[in-house]
Amino acid sequence: MYNTISSNILTKGFHHGIYAELCGGGCFNIFGNTISNSGNGMTIFSSSPFVSQNTVNGNQYSESGIFISGSYGKFEYNIINDFYYTYYSLLSSPDLLKNVFNSSYNDNICLSYSSVPNMHPVISGGSAYWISGDNHFTGSPSGAGIFIEDESYPNMAFGYNRFTLTNNDYYINGTNPTGSDTFDVRENYWGTLSPDLNKINIENSDGLLFNPYDDNSSGQRSVNNYTLYDIGFGLYDTVFFQESDDPGIAQELYLEAYQKEHSGEYSDAIEIYKEIISDYPDNTGSSFAVSSLSRLFNCYEKKTSTVSEYGALQIYYSNIFNDTSYSESQRNLSEDFIIKTKVKQNNIEEAISDYNTIYLNNINTSKGMHALINKEILANQEGDNFTGGTGIENLEWKQTRINGILSALINKRFNILSKIITHPESFILSQNYPNPFNPVTVIQYSIPSGGNDVKLVVYNNLGKEILTLVNEKQNAGSYAVNFNGESFPSGVYFYKLDAGEFVESKRMILLK
Repeated sequence: MYNTISSNILTKGFHHGIYAELCGGGCFNIFGNTISNSGNGMTIFSSSPFVSQNTVNGNQYSESGIFISGSYGKFEYNIINDFYYTYYSLLSSPDLLKNVFNSSYNDNICLSYSSVPNMHPVISGGSAYWISGDNHFTGSPSGAGIFIEDESYPNMAFGYNRFTLTNNDYYINGTNPTGSDTFDVRENYWGTLSPDLNKINIENSDGLLFNPYDDNSSGQRSVNNYTLYDIGFGLYDTVFFQESDDPGIAQELYLEAYQKEHSGEYSDAIEIYKEIISDYPDNTGSSFAVSSLSRLFNCYEKKTSTVSEYGALQIYYSNIFNDTSYSESQRNLSEDFIIKTKVKQNNIEEAISDYNTIYLNNINTSKGMHALINKEILANQEGDNFTGGTGIENLEWKQTRINGILSALINKRFNILSKIITHPESFILSQNYPNPFNPVTVIQYSIPSGGNDVKLVVYNNLGKEILTLVNEKQNAGSYAVNFNGESFPSGVYFYKLDAGEFVESKRMILLK
């Protein structure tokens, strides 16, 4: 709590300000930290953290302010500034409350691979409980406030989130999940009392539910009472609420389960979460069903379940995964929890094999990247993928591989080549990262002036050209290119940048 983590190096001073993996519910809180000049401010895998009142500052070289994969929990009152993505998620459905997402680069947040964050208060018993909602999207991103893909969507209807963006293409941009009809974003503020509907660009949607929209008044956000929820370590989450109307059955049930979970009545909470999941099996029902799948697993972790209980939970998730009446988001999430329950039963080799199969069937997709990250994390626990070396060396190897995967993922949406907004003063060819690598590495270079014929070529150790990564005229700027060595054997390779007056080569190692 209350740490300052910073680097005075202009480029990424370090890869992760805070890094966490496999931290279960009730055992991981991040409070009041200041993180500056890192590649990724917070990187969280397969965890359920409570993250509150942190300030995370990036720069033009930074990738993501918060990167989460296979995680849930709660993120509240955080301020994230100046990353390519202030928030990037894979298969994650946390509660987002009163965070500030401030971007000057691409998109404020990217929701990928069945990510469904909660971004609105929960209505129960005539009262609005601010568990999530009222997030602020600001800055001047070149893309959108929210970008959605691969069966993801923001659960933000009646959320009173605020968009005060400048020079951006869209408030929200992307594709509606399979099986959904309308896209509901009612009662959010769009920076003006006459918002432009064309700035919400959603493919695969039968219509947009947009009105009424919020006028940014304090009345809708006012509160007159609060309740406390235990989050462990003698700490409590203060949830404010205000008398309201328009209660919904799913929201009533969800709040009841949420309250029982945080009071330690895990068995009762589990039954209610299961009721929500069974009553709302598709996207036309309640998006709380997606969150309930995650919170269900969270309850099993908190009550320190037995191996046999996790075995029964594995069967439960398997039934949902195999039932096509459930939404694609619910089935993707259940598939992941099937593997997580295997880990809890200490069937780690089987879990690694499952993630590897998913990766091989989904290469170069967000789903495949998620599986590859989890495979690497578990392989280190099992002692796989390493030959000799100390424990520290093995951890460094694992971290190098994961850093490379994250860099590849962040750059994926720019057709392999991604431009970072900067104005370099000289030609630079950087050492690829990670190095050694398997199978993906990132090559970065800078060009100080425009109109150059740029060629970036990879050679084998015999000097034979094996792949041309770039061959075009380019403007001044800094660039990052992914090289995927999956189809090449292990060994030493060279890459050469030829930009007219500047020619330079560097060595890299592919190690499978």
